[in-house]
Order: sequence, then structure tokens, then C-alpha cells
Amino acid sequence: LFLKYRFSKSIKIGKGIFVERNKGLVYRGKWEYDKKNGEGSLTSLGSSDYLFDGEFKDNKKHGFGRLVTPKIKYAGHFVK
Repeated sequence: LFLKYRFSKSIKIGKGIFVERNKGLVYRGKWEYDKKNGEGSLTSLGSSDYLFDGEFKDNKKHGFGRLVTPKIKYAGHFVK
């Protein structure tokens, strides 16, 4: 499911919300040609077990971000 602000030829571009039901995750943020790129947040669906808020590059955490899980609390730089 992709809820968008801008959509082009069935490719995710711009800002939007993507629900990955099979992984139990929700991504809210920027897209470039079907990949998470730029500022965004990735959270667990229906719970607060996982939160990443920060920068993405080619679907990977990359740049400054904050990761919070029941066992991890980290704010700093990520490299894809």
C-alpha cells in the first residue's frame, strides 16, 4: 500500500507512506524512483517496538538518524 503526495507511472516518487505488511513496518518519507531516499521514518506496524527516524539512501539507513528498539537506543551516523 502506497499513499502518496506525488506518484509517477506506478513508481514511488516524492513524499508518501508505504505499509510493508509482510515485514510489519510503515515508512513515512521521501522516495526517488521506488527507493527510500532522503528524510524518513520507519516504524513497526501497530506497536512501538521499532523506530528509525533519519536519512535513507537507496532503501538503506544512511546519514544521521535515531534508532530505538526495546534493546537499542542510538543516535548518530549510519552507513549503508
